[in-house]
Amino acid sequence: MWDKIKLDATSLGDLFNETSRILKEDKRKNFRALCLNTDLNKEILKDVFRKRYDVNEQGEFLELFTTYHRYGEEREIHIYAYFLEDMETLIIFTLASSNEVSRTIDKVVESTEGIYYLWIPPSILESIQENILSIEGCNLVYFSYKNYGETKRGMEEGKPGGEHEGEEALSKLEKWKKEEKIKPTSLEFEIPTKGNIKVNNTGEFVFLNKKDIYSFAENIQFFYDDVIRMAVNETSEMNREIKSSRLYVIKEDDREKIEEKELQIELEEPLAYQDEDRFLQEMEKADFVPFDYNSYEGSLIMEGNIVDDSNGGIISLSSDGETFFLLPKFETKFDSLLRFYRFLIERIDPNAKIVRRDE
Repeated sequence: MWDKIKLDATSLGDLFNETSRILKEDKRKNFRALCLNTDLNKEILKDVFRKRYDVNEQGEFLELFTTYHRYGEEREIHIYAYFLEDMETLIIFTLASSNEVSRTIDKVVESTEGIYYLWIPPSILESIQENILSIEGCNLVYFSYKNYGETKRGMEEGKPGGEHEGEEALSKLEKWKKEEKIKPTSLEFEIPTKGNIKVNNTGEFVFLNKKDIYSFAENIQFFYDDVIRMAVNETSEMNREIKSSRLYVIKEDDREKIEEKELQIELEEPLAYQDEDRFLQEMEKADFVPFDYNSYEGSLIMEGNIVDDSNGGIISLSSDGETFFLLPKFETKFDSLLRFYRFLIERIDPNAKIVRRDE
């Protein structure tokens, strides 16, 4: 069993063919892809992964190999990293389980500036859902969900997190979204002649090996072309806007001038001054620690700096309780800004929006 998680493919086409053969032989395995958003180049990524893996060039892929022990037995993890340079996205292909991959990938992502999960906020996940359901005969058969709004005032609102499975999943999801304030976090679709595909809001996509009659290379190619790349494209505008926020130096009349481009986020439900303590508590739970920070009465006027405790990044923050202006400082990478936006959606206001600014 364990030797089958190693693949010999050196190109995407070979990978899909080899994976198809293995899925037909071993019904216990699924084929998954974990997408990581990054602004690091391939050479830097090699050095990042060498902290946790043996790294080898394998054609179009970086093969990442490591072992772990379970029940007294040494087990192997092989994952295959494919860099979509034009989209600044790293796709991790593997036949290993989600738990096996997360044992090491999570540590890399959490400790490295410039790399983060392809996080999909609720509004974009809804767009991805609509795109997949537009395929003729496609049906939603499972979803998991959370109520991101329940901590805003420290009170529960609507249905807490959970999951639901069944042929009526789509109607149940739409009903609960309206009546119970839930937001989906993962979705499973049954696509006639293609198979079952699962999409997770942290950028994990799974081709589920439920019926080997669907485990053909062309269906895995469809999984890559029409699901994974579509989802990456759906998140690209948001990620470009976040990555464009920076301090930079320009030359003007033989002088150096500091310019800045802030990330602007608007809340649908503004915070009031009395919300400050709760906001600070939630921020620290998400590993953001304020310093040089001040607030003023009236609406919640805030200004200062916050440290991303997960990787040491520093963000300048100012807000009137409705609009947040964020700026990375001291060469802080985009992932701290992305994590802060995720924090706002998941703990403060699930309908927070990035305001797009023209260059």
